Amino acid sequence: MHMNIERFQALCDGDPTRLHDLIDIYLTETSEEIANIKKAIKAKSASHVARIAHTMLGAHLMVGLESQGILLRDIEHQAGLGNMKATAISFERFEKEFVTLRAELIKTAIK
Repeated sequence: MHMNIERFQALCDGDPTRLHDLIDIYLTETSEEIANIKKAIKAKSASHVARIAHTMLGAHLMVGLESQGILLRDIEHQAGLGNMKATAISFERFEKEFVTLRAELIKTAIK
């Protein structure tokens, strides 16, 4: 997993308050979308999973989280094929990476 904190900082013009706010927004919204994907996977709603992953992809790439973007592309692709087993496997990997990323971002926001 690669986190590009410089990209987060650039989006905030180096303002620590704005950085803290951006991290908070990212973590809150991503946590909500993860819950939504879990529900969609449980409901076997491939189109819903693909739509959520596509939305999340843009946000992740915007803040420089390319490795998460790769996983989200795979989730979107597998869901688009209707392959819910592969979708669930990729989502599990994404969710595990998010746990690590969340801890790193929280440390950054506290500094």
